[in-house]
Amino acid sequence: MNKIEKNIKLLKEIPPAKSLFINEELKPNVTTSFNCCNCSTINEINITPYQTGYPFFQVYKNNFLSIKNVLSNNIASRSSSWASHLGEYLIDNLPTLYYKKKCDKCGEKFLIIFGLGESQPSKWVCKISNIWHINEIEANSSS
Repeated sequence: MNKIEKNIKLLKEIPPAKSLFINEELKPNVTTSFNCCNCSTINEINITPYQTGYPFFQVYKNNFLSIKNVLSNNIASRSSSWASHLGEYLIDNLPTLYYKKKCDKCGEKFLIIFGLGESQPSKWVCKISNIWHINEIEANSSS
């Protein structure tokens, strides 16, 4: 599990095997998978509630990914005024987290984006919004 520390370009959205987990499905952790678009290897995703992931605002506040990209690719939606304490951009009104994962076989990089929290009293949810194949771009690279 790594942070995004460079500008990124979204290349291709990859669907997870399962994207929604509720209550008991979060214990002890969320487990699903996706296929690498480069080598077709099945990669496992493990999300341990409140231990896995980094606050998503780090990605757009550091301009590693533009807010325009966040919204146009349906990665997260703008927070409503009543949920603004959870963050500026949310997934199903849940705080948004992310991490970077490399393919277990070929090393291609993927951005895993998910919402995690209590969606209503006693209903705990983990919703994987997107898995994106990404390219990290050097800040000083010239084309």
